[in-house]
Amino acid sequence: MIDNALQVSRPGFDDVSTVESYSGMLAEATTEVFATMVMMKVETLGLRSARPDRLIDSVSAVLGISGGLRGVLAVHCPEQVAREICGGMLGETPVEVDAEVKDTIGEMVNMIAGGLKTRLLQQQCEIELAVPSVIAGSCYEVNLLSRAERLLLPFETAAGTFLLEFKYAGKT
Repeated sequence: MIDNALQVSRPGFDDVSTVESYSGMLAEATTEVFATMVMMKVETLGLRSARPDRLIDSVSAVLGISGGLRGVLAVHCPEQVAREICGGMLGETPVEVDAEVKDTIGEMVNMIAGGLKTRLLQQQCEIELAVPSVIAGSCYEVNLLSRAERLLLPFETAAGTFLLEFKYAGKT
């Protein structure tokens, strides 16, 4: 039997318990990925209400979600943080943002989404994950899933802060 306090509510996504549930699942999944794969400690800084429209000198990885929940998960990292994350995963920190750094940030969002998928499955919500796309540059915008709820969760690492963004809507 499912504990109703933990059950993911649908389709009333503006509900505070849903935001707390998703932010908790994402924080756990992110902490787990960083502890086991990046060998770096992360700490959530609590929910944020907005992110900059334009990302400057950053790397973003975006992954679509479908099935029992429709949404998009993204990780936005300043270049230095992205390079340090890559160094944590691969053992050597790249000097610049290259294909290896982009692949690492794409894999990171994939693993975090996998952790979310596992947690949702425990609540009888099956989702499918798309292949991540990665964007990097000196100034760009990322517009994700219009008419969806947005959850922004910043994390602090020894290398700096990165932002996890989750936009979600009802069933597909």
